[in-house]
Amino acid sequence: MRLAELRGYLFPHAAPIDEAFRQDLLVLANRGLLLVGVLGMGASALMLLIHLAFIGFDGGQGPRYATDLLISGLGLAALVASRVAWLYDHCRKIAWGVLTVGTAALIESSLLLYRTPHRGEDFVPGQVALIQLVAVAAIPFEPWQLLGLGLAQIAVYLSLTMSASATYLPEVTLDPSYLFFMIMLTLLTTVLCAAIYRQRMDYHRTQIQMLHAANDLREAQGRLAISENAASMGRLAAALSHELNSPVGAMMSSIDTLLLLASRQATSAPEQQAKLVRLQADLRRNIQESAKRLQQIATRMGRFTNLDQAEVKPVNLNDLVEDVAALIPPASRDKVRIELHLGALPEMVCHPQQMSAVFYDLVTNAIAASETGGTVSIHTSVNGADMEVSVCDSGHGISDGEIASIFDPGFKVAQGRVSTGNWSMFNARQIVRGHRGEIRIVSEPGRGTRVTVTLPVTAAADF
Repeated sequence: MRLAELRGYLFPHAAPIDEAFRQDLLVLANRGLLLVGVLGMGASALMLLIHLAFIGFDGGQGPRYATDLLISGLGLAALVASRVAWLYDHCRKIAWGVLTVGTAALIESSLLLYRTPHRGEDFVPGQVALIQLVAVAAIPFEPWQLLGLGLAQIAVYLSLTMSASATYLPEVTLDPSYLFFMIMLTLLTTVLCAAIYRQRMDYHRTQIQMLHAANDLREAQGRLAISENAASMGRLAAALSHELNSPVGAMMSSIDTLLLLASRQATSAPEQQAKLVRLQADLRRNIQESAKRLQQIATRMGRFTNLDQAEVKPVNLNDLVEDVAALIPPASRDKVRIELHLGALPEMVCHPQQMSAVFYDLVTNAIAASETGGTVSIHTSVNGADMEVSVCDSGHGISDGEIASIFDPGFKVAQGRVSTGNWSMFNARQIVRGHRGEIRIVSEPGRGTRVTVTLPVTAAADF
């Protein structure tokens, strides 16, 4: 491993770190300091109780009792520090200090128990290992910080052992095996800490990338919904032209005739006046009916268009279904018979334009899958806490393999050209799920398809 790579592992944040990751580390450090406090108090109290229960009080074990009390006090200090707001940014430093002082207390206690039958010094490797493992598992130390903790433990062992050998315990000597064990343990835990820390960083980067991807997906879905709506508007052009030509033609003819009758009424004979008045009344009624029909068309188009608007309001899904059925192009209506079976539905808070686009796509897909002379039926009903809108056709059906991937957006090659595939179904499911609903497909080849949109009666959508 090159020196630069080694430095990168030991000092992963030589450059300023992401603020969100820093906050995550602070949260983990605070929880870790709390855990260190609980472990310190609980472990020392448990060891003291076990010793008293199985061995009894022994005046020669005074250093052990003092160490248990000290570790318990350190645990209490760590517990309190984790709850103090102004120490929140310093939890790793506090944990480092608590663990180092705890190491010193345990090693000193072991040296003071050297002359006991079990030689307390024998516990030094286990105590050091315990502190290191707690540090790796509980505190999000950077690798260099854990390396520093291990070196501090080695320095504590050297200084306390040499001090005891020079003063109150001349028979104590440095044990090379202990020293070698502590060095190897420090290297091992540092490597382990570096791997865990790198995993934390990678996980954080993955989360950020996923958030960006989710945001990009939402934006793409919005653009896709607008694109789908624009395509639908293109397909609706013929239907709209037909729908508008009929009332506009009738209105223009009625107005021309009404003007002609008005000009003739002034010079007509008295016996023709009543007839002319009746004709004028009929023409005015025709004009009003044509105007009302144009107003209905405009209202339906207004509910169907403008997918990019953020308007959320209560609406009856039956109204949206009727609008969609009325706006199906004449060529499609000539191909199949469209039947409406609408049950009573409560109002639902939703994006009316988006739901209209979903129903329009489902109906046009059903028409495309049907043979000439077939039937497409739309059913609405309430099923418990859900509303259901089902679009059924008598077409060729869909195989199980196609159903499994029908909601997956992708691309296909048709006649040497690349085109999109399944995007309308993918977009429809995203819109329905955005309204806390679900969309299901039941089909059998040769026997038609049933697509059911289930939406909650009471729950609001995720807007």
